Amino acid sequence: MKKYKRTYIILLAVLVVAFLWWAVKVIYIDGGNLIQKQEELSRVEKQIETLNLSVEYYPLIKAHFTKSEADFDTLQYSLSSHNNFVDVLEKIRSVAKKQNIRIISFSPDLRDSFPAIKYQLVTTKKHIERIPIQFQFMGDFFSITAMIEEFVNSDALINIGSLDIESELEPGGALTGEMLLYTYWYVAGDRKI
Repeated sequence: MKKYKRTYIILLAVLVVAFLWWAVKVIYIDGGNLIQKQEELSRVEKQIETLNLSVEYYPLIKAHFTKSEADFDTLQYSLSSHNNFVDVLEKIRSVAKKQNIRIISFSPDLRDSFPAIKYQLVTTKKHIERIPIQFQFMGDFFSITAMIEEFVNSDALINIGSLDIESELEPGGALTGEMLLYTYWYVAGDRKI
């Protein structure tokens, strides 16, 4: 009887250990994996939903992109190109002369001052370059403001980047100043200048 009791206790202990091992494996390990798999499934379902929406809206997005590209192409008619850049420089000189502004120094920099975005273009080589033009001038206050107003209202795309006017009067009551202007080029490929 004692022998059966010990066998019974050993068998019971083995069953308890087996049950505990099974419970830990099924409930803790497999349950955690199940929760992980359900979260992954949820993420994949959201990605599929997003892809379905993008496929659904693809014609609309493509039409918008095509319109934006066409609008960008029309910029070539309102922006200068390296062929008529001299006309922009002459426009700046003529505005200064018209407003009785004496240009002390005039230095256009033909390098693109935009960040190097154009090197990241994949679908097109059309881009816009911003060309800085630095010049120093001398004139009275009203002439300077008239010149600024004419640049702002100009049909040639000329933006004022910075303006620095000295407060001390020069002989004859003139002010000296320095202005940074930007003009823009529409470039349909790689520029050769």
